[in-house]
Formats: sequence, C-alpha cells, structure tokens
Amino acid sequence: MEQKKDLLKALNSLLIEKLTVVNKFMVDSEMCENLGYSNLHLAIQNMAMDQMQLAEWLIERISFLDNSSALSSLKGIMIKKNCCRSGE
Repeated sequence: MEQKKDLLKALNSLLIEKLTVVNKFMVDSEMCENLGYSNLHLAIQNMAMDQMQLAEWLIERISFLDNSSALSSLKGIMIKKNCCRSGE
C-alpha cells in the first residue's frame, strides 16, 4: 500500500511538471508567432503537443491506480514582456 502511495505521488509530481511545461511552451510558441518566427513557433508547438501526450498517459496511469490527480497544484510560469526581441 505504501508503494502505491509513493508511486501515485511520483506520477502526480510528473504530471504537474508536464502540464507546467505545456503551458510554458504554448506561451512561448505564440510569442514566437507574434514576432514572425514561424518555424520556431511550429517547433515549440510540436514540443507542447508531445508533452500533452505524455501528460495524458500520466493521467491514464493515475486514474487506473487511484482515480485522482493533483491538477490543482500546477506551478506558475514566468512570462517576460520582451524576451524574444533583440536590440531593445
């Protein structure tokens, strides 16, 4: 029983990390698109989708083991106003 709790704790922690990364990638992707970096926008968007698939897999495992998740404790992300512009 203790092993199951430890496993669920680890899976929930990984899920929080994955969903935080997805949020960050989505913001970065849109910022790149707004600045005219289309190729970088698509590359980051694809990375976000890969992370979403991993998050989905984690949710499936957590649901199978315990039917719960720690989605209420996502980490915040930092967004800088002019992070991608050079010369300013």
